[in-house]
Amino acid sequence: MTMTTVTKTNRNFNLSETDFLFLLKNLKKGDESLFEKAFLSHFEYGMNILKKKYSASHENAYDTTMWGILQFRKLLLEDKIAYGNLETYLIRIIVSRYLYTQKKPSSVEFNAEVFGDIPDDVEAEDVESIERLNKAWEKLCDNCRKLLGGYYYDKIQLKELSKQLDDSSPANTRKRKERCIKKLRAYFFNKK
Repeated sequence: MTMTTVTKTNRNFNLSETDFLFLLKNLKKGDESLFEKAFLSHFEYGMNILKKKYSASHENAYDTTMWGILQFRKLLLEDKIAYGNLETYLIRIIVSRYLYTQKKPSSVEFNAEVFGDIPDDVEAEDVESIERLNKAWEKLCDNCRKLLGGYYYDKIQLKELSKQLDDSSPANTRKRKERCIKKLRAYFFNKK
């Protein structure tokens, strides 16, 4: 498929409506090209907005942007997003999530259900995602599981995790956390 040339004013990941609908149809069949286009083109952009405009820490910006992009993918699969200003909508999801978590920090928790039984009230698509995440989690090395589990599930600060993991600094631990998340994402999308 060749992408249609569009103007710089296109706010739809530089896709024509025809290309968007084609990639959305393929996304539903398991081809992640549309998701990857959104992810690759807007991950850093979303993080930078949170860091510059809202003074978010690097960790919060990273985690919130990741959540927003995954939520965007879920909404695409549920046909809750239509063509038209997609990039702005994605950024709005990311910023709204960040502002929400700042108002209610206690409500931001790592989903412990990923590591246990799946509750009965979870929809079929969510069950599939949870099972994929569990499989991806099992493929991670022990160090990544300790790091991500400690940070997200046990809510241990990076400074403390650095000590527990005998890491040289919190900055190094943060970089390791980012690499582990990238591995988890790759396993989730069957890229390794």
